[in-house]
Amino acid sequence: MPDLRRAANYSGNDILRQPVHFEGIAEEQFRSLAGDIISGKIVLYPSLAFHSPYFHRVTDRIIFQITSGVALIEWFDENFDVNISVLFRHPIPTAHSIIHKGWPHECADFLLHSWYVDTQLNSTQVDLAKKILNEGSPLAQHVLDWTLKMLIPWRAWLSGEHRNWLFLTYEQTVMYPERMLTAISKILDLPDIEAMRQQLSRPSRTVSSHTVSHVGDTDYLLGRWLKSISMQDKRELMSIPYAFGIDLYEIDSYKPRTDLLSSYL
Repeated sequence: MPDLRRAANYSGNDILRQPVHFEGIAEEQFRSLAGDIISGKIVLYPSLAFHSPYFHRVTDRIIFQITSGVALIEWFDENFDVNISVLFRHPIPTAHSIIHKGWPHECADFLLHSWYVDTQLNSTQVDLAKKILNEGSPLAQHVLDWTLKMLIPWRAWLSGEHRNWLFLTYEQTVMYPERMLTAISKILDLPDIEAMRQQLSRPSRTVSSHTVSHVGDTDYLLGRWLKSISMQDKRELMSIPYAFGIDLYEIDSYKPRTDLLSSYL
């Protein structure tokens, strides 16, 4: 991995974890690294040891869930033969979940990266971000973290240049599962909808034991976090992504604005 502080043109002592942008030799180095991982030349986990005798291939596709490096989404599309899928989830429950797990926000990875600040933010947005980091609550800081990470994928959607990508929200998959299965089947060329339909009633292995009993309960899965926050606080928190142009979610609801992703409905 190329040095992230050098890529950010940052000379301080903060530890950066998010690959955001590379140029020159660093980009060539990262392209080589990513290519070796995608091809299986470099094995990160035993489950991805494609060439090992014990590896049992049941599909000709490999899926990478990328949560670090989302700012490079268009770069991956330009440099590799991949299908891109972008999943949004409401920033407030996302922030709640990350805080619950004890993970720190990674706002500094973006605000200390000169390319990101110069090309993606204006001075008002930079000032707002700094104010939130200095004075905001942990929840506000994690909503800012969500905003900075999802800004480039969101703008990619708005550009209209990536209609071959699959853009969807967690909330849509819960509210309109059959419509989402149709969209996923079409865009990602997955013809066995019935096999996917059978998974709908099976909870993820990562969910809590309490949530398992609520699979299929739309209001619980999507709206239980509303009980832990006042409407005033919700509006103040939602003003953060709105200030950066991410108006995907309605301010007074957990629902996404379906007019923005209506091509799937």
